[in-house]
Amino acid sequence: MFGVQFRWSSLEHFLNAVDLRDGVHAFPLPGAEHAVYEFYVRLRPGAPLLAHFHGATPRKPNDLPKITGLPISGDLPATLVIPSDPILDLDDAIRIGWHVGQRGVDVHAVAVSVLQHVAEVAASPRIVAWGGSGGGYAAIRIARDITGCVAFVWNPQTSIDAYSAPSVQAFRAVGRHEQTVLAGRPESDLTHPGAWADFRGEVVCFQEESDWHVESHLLPTLRAVGCDLDAEALVEGVLTRVSANLSVAISHWGDGHAPPPRPIIARMLHELTKSGDVDPWAALESSRPLLLAARALRQPVRPFTLHPADALASSPSDDDAARQLAQGLLNLRALRQEESDDVLSAATALEPLLEVAGRTEELAALRGPRAELAGLALLHLARQLEPTSHARPVRAAAERLLAHASLHRGGAPEVTEHIHESVEESELGTGVFVYGSCVSRDAFELDGAPQLAGYVTRSTVASAFSAPPDEVPGLDLSANPSAFQRRMVDTDVRKLLAEHLRAHASGPVLLDFIDERLDARMVGGTVITQSPELLRCSPPAPIELLVQSGSPAHRMAFRNGFRRLVTLVDPERIIVNRVYWSELDHRGRRVADAGLAARSNALLDELYRAAEEAGVTRFLSYDPDLLVADADHKWGRGPFHFVPALYESQLEQLRRLGEERA
Repeated sequence: MFGVQFRWSSLEHFLNAVDLRDGVHAFPLPGAEHAVYEFYVRLRPGAPLLAHFHGATPRKPNDLPKITGLPISGDLPATLVIPSDPILDLDDAIRIGWHVGQRGVDVHAVAVSVLQHVAEVAASPRIVAWGGSGGGYAAIRIARDITGCVAFVWNPQTSIDAYSAPSVQAFRAVGRHEQTVLAGRPESDLTHPGAWADFRGEVVCFQEESDWHVESHLLPTLRAVGCDLDAEALVEGVLTRVSANLSVAISHWGDGHAPPPRPIIARMLHELTKSGDVDPWAALESSRPLLLAARALRQPVRPFTLHPADALASSPSDDDAARQLAQGLLNLRALRQEESDDVLSAATALEPLLEVAGRTEELAALRGPRAELAGLALLHLARQLEPTSHARPVRAAAERLLAHASLHRGGAPEVTEHIHESVEESELGTGVFVYGSCVSRDAFELDGAPQLAGYVTRSTVASAFSAPPDEVPGLDLSANPSAFQRRMVDTDVRKLLAEHLRAHASGPVLLDFIDERLDARMVGGTVITQSPELLRCSPPAPIELLVQSGSPAHRMAFRNGFRRLVTLVDPERIIVNRVYWSELDHRGRRVADAGLAARSNALLDELYRAAEEAGVTRFLSYDPDLLVADADHKWGRGPFHFVPALYESQLEQLRRLGEERA
């Protein structure tokens, strides 16, 4: 959770300050009794300012301020400002307030003043307001009133009264708003033509075509700016420059009010925070290949008819190539419901793509959008092939294609870092330090999650607390295309976990033992984790040099390593995430062999007992109905990719443990 670190006596007091620090700031709102405006600030002088506005949010006790958006924006070279809607503090049940405030308190005007002041202090060349749904409404209003501001929004409400009646009624009751205060007024109703008459910024809007917001919010807004296009015309065009102030991308990436896939959001934020002049329309165009791929994955499954490698041949346009590769993705979607023979047949059909990814001269001639979609297709296939030996070359080819696409478009964030289970983290600091896997890490992307102090993965306990080897023959970290993956291997080989834990001298350390499924490699009298990332950048070890997971040698090495861990970290600070492999997903389909799952869970039970014997007393535990694989998990189907309710339970248990220690 985020606590207030800097309190100001008033808005004016804050606006007169020139020495701002990173952290959560707060001041009482003018004209409102007991109302406080809270917001997170992180300064990067000379860089653009990103301001994230949250929309509707689930409520829990003591969950304020709401500081959201950091998992996807925290690594960007940008100044960050993240306001928490102050109306949430007036009623524990209210979930959305559109950053409007209560009657007589103009929270929007306060936000404008705060953003302009932080931008001035940080010498930011532009302000980018971003958010979805109700947060999109707030971001558009910011762009309307700040010259040169860009609003990047998705599925936004544009008229509060057109939203869900119960939510609007709750908001009116808490904020004491009469209907005439918001409806039909250009300063608050973005479907009013007057709202766009003196618009100072620019809006880039992404819209899910199956969302009811198309009819209730998007089309009325288009009419307000003088555009008479209907939904069908927008869908056909994919990207539409509606007016000088509004551009729209409409596609099908989910059901109903679903946000765009994370790679699309990450792409747009990167494009809009580049140094120098930025063209919002060009940024929007850069998302077209991913929009086409997302739509393909949502369409009905058809037979594997098109050879995806055909898309690498010359074609009339990049759009045409993108559509062909999207068709390849569409065909790959069928693999989720097919047997392994069909998966292997698809892998054979994709061999030309593997060959292209392996030949530098052909890779260099491949244009960015085609390389990216080909890489996404292969990455999708690699997930289906895991844990077979076929997955490794397919994933390696995918990452080479995606890395090439990243270079082609001028250094945009690597798509793999948003698709893989390993995500780059911020510097160490206060919060929860995670040593484990995506099972523990993923919960920290949810609204209301505590701050993530650091994350170390793919490093078994035996390896992490052994001596570093003098050398690893043939090790070439550059074979991993992702900077995070390179650091992941480097952290394990050089045994840097202890150093990170010493830097995180206070606060909880959350562990899980899912990565103990990985074998270890004997090197010069010590061990290193034989992770997929290590295999990618070093020759395979002979079988006689392996310490196999679950073997007596592995069990003994784990206990020795864990004893070293508890000498470094007080066992009272350690929390163990007690999870187990699932055999089936939530649709009843098998994700792991029953025997393998049973052996893995027996090993996990032994490791949990070892942690208890070492003095750890705090464990997160789950009902059996939560330990079920999610068939639609963002990292793909897997025995430890769980249903969303498990991650929500994880956060709730962490919150309760934090309150007990307070």
